[in-house]
Amino acid sequence: MDPVSLPARVATLVVAFLAVVAGVLWVVFDIIGPQPQTENYTAYAKDGQVNVTMMTTAQTTVTNKPDWVTYFIQNPSTKQFDHTTYFAVPANTTVNVTILGYDGCTPLRNPLWGQVAGTVGNVENVQYYNGKAFSAAQNLSTFDSWANCSVQHTFAIPSLGLNVPIASVTTFDENSNLCGTSPCTDADQDQNSPHTVVKFTFKTPSTPGAYRWQCFVPCGLGYVDGNGGPMGTPGYMMGQMEVQS
Repeated sequence: MDPVSLPARVATLVVAFLAVVAGVLWVVFDIIGPQPQTENYTAYAKDGQVNVTMMTTAQTTVTNKPDWVTYFIQNPSTKQFDHTTYFAVPANTTVNVTILGYDGCTPLRNPLWGQVAGTVGNVENVQYYNGKAFSAAQNLSTFDSWANCSVQHTFAIPSLGLNVPIASVTTFDENSNLCGTSPCTDADQDQNSPHTVVKFTFKTPSTPGAYRWQCFVPCGLGYVDGNGGPMGTPGYMMGQMEVQS
């Protein structure tokens, strides 16, 4: 006869089950964290178009992970930049996106990510601000991040074939004088720090649903191959576009 009694076996199974549950909850709440809020732009669409504004920064000083790179999205009502990567837009609508890029350059692991795809005309419009003046806007279709310092992040929705390299400031001096707080437009000194303005347009599908988006620049400093931390955490370098009917 098995020397372990039935009550002891049950107790062991219960303890093991609770340990697994505790582990899952720890992963969800401590590592992944709560799901970010959604900036809903649907009510702001007009004449079949809607404008969405985002920001990238080299740090997240408004969270308990201040050294993580991140995206912010502008609240369409308050015009403040909230720490979230979730937004909602209407179906079958032209989305005009503006991304203010306040981070420095990082070489792409795959040159394919340097190609603009899925936007209207397969181009993006870029302006560079060196801390004193803006450059002339230019339409670009490709970036070679190994030949020059040109890309900081990407905004990609693979299920829609959308890939947009987010241009970075290009000189060593500019990359050494990035804004130090986030969101970067909240302080006068940071508004004048070097950054880029990236604009592009794409059309949402006619079918409502949730579409995941991701940065494909391995920018998780301190993690294996740069792919941990903010890269796999909603609210930082990955998010969701909700298409509403």
